[in-house]
Amino acid sequence: MKYIPTKWLHFFVVFVAMLLDGSIALNAAPVLYHQPMFASPFLTLIVLLIPIIGGMQNQFSLRVLYGTAAGAGLLFDLFYNGIVGIAMIGFPLAVWIALVVKKYFETNFGSAVLTWFISLSFYLVFDYLAFGIINLANANITDFILFHLFPTLLVNLLMLLVVYQFLVWLYGKTIHKAVGDYTMNEKSLDDRLPLNRK
Repeated sequence: MKYIPTKWLHFFVVFVAMLLDGSIALNAAPVLYHQPMFASPFLTLIVLLIPIIGGMQNQFSLRVLYGTAAGAGLLFDLFYNGIVGIAMIGFPLAVWIALVVKKYFETNFGSAVLTWFISLSFYLVFDYLAFGIINLANANITDFILFHLFPTLLVNLLMLLVVYQFLVWLYGKTIHKAVGDYTMNEKSLDDRLPLNRK
């Protein structure tokens, strides 16, 4: 795994997550889309945020983070939304929100959930407003909050709880330590070099 560049792993996992979003939405449709509730899976957005909420954003350039978000958003629009521009703009904005929020917290699971919560909430509101502007969403704000925002946050929180530790572990396997991170103490030398002592 350490021979796989972290950014290429990120591209691949984001793409797989996008396919899984479609599969989850199709197979769990009777539960997710039980009127009047409308809960959408956003595993793609969870994976896009993992480098940030997992404390690994320094391993990625901003171009990779935003570029992957925009590319995934474009495909998400083509496959699921049917209108190009909603996720293509919304996903990078959610990544930006996560980067801003993460500056104020240390890396731990609690801050990861909070950052994710704020970012997904922002995206859902953006999505609602964008569809409203083009007259494809006519639900009032109360119905949106009760029947779409809350159910979607709950469904995606469950997914985050399931995949968070695994994804952080997976990404961590591809991260290379900087030279300054290694310590040259006597024990580490004993573990690596056949020292002969008299």
